[in-house]
Amino acid sequence: MARGAFNFARTRLNEITRLVMHRHGRLPETADPMMYLQAAALHLNPRDGDQHFALENWCRRVGAKLPAEQVNRIVEDNKPRRVRADRLAKLLRVTEAERTALKLTTIGACDVSKAERLRLRRQRHRVAQQARRRKRGVIPRDQYLAESFSRTKPWEALGISRRTWERHGKPAVTQVRVQPSSYSCAQTCVTTKNRRGEKCGQRTP
Repeated sequence: MARGAFNFARTRLNEITRLVMHRHGRLPETADPMMYLQAAALHLNPRDGDQHFALENWCRRVGAKLPAEQVNRIVEDNKPRRVRADRLAKLLRVTEAERTALKLTTIGACDVSKAERLRLRRQRHRVAQQARRRKRGVIPRDQYLAESFSRTKPWEALGISRRTWERHGKPAVTQVRVQPSSYSCAQTCVTTKNRRGEKCGQRTP
């Protein structure tokens, strides 16, 4: 089944509802309810027509029933509009821990900046990518480094120094064994090619 178009206002209102239920189980009766009511009123769908009814309906979703006069006052003072994620997070005092636990996507965090959240998200992505690579059998970086040139020392197979090996373009080593003949003994020919395709090497008895 095809999913409908993304509705930002409805998604954010659902996240505010989720935040209320997570923190209190219902709309609290202390001084806190006003910040939730203001946040909800800012994100009522203008296409609903009757904003007062929409706010009353949201209050019922979070287990509260407000006097009509209070509902009217909140609606008049908080016309629906788009609010930045971090600004709303400061209003509702949403922390990064809550944001992650509740999987909030339209509300920011009051204790972690947007730039820092982006850095953390990229870090989590790298960790996930690394786990997938390990699952596919890709060797870890430390193992790769252990098998690198500094460990395997291919210049020793050529009988030259590392500096000479690097000067010749770090050639790869290929050992070819020549079968012994009636006039010669077995020889091992070490043949290499540098980056320009030129052969270089030495012959050992």
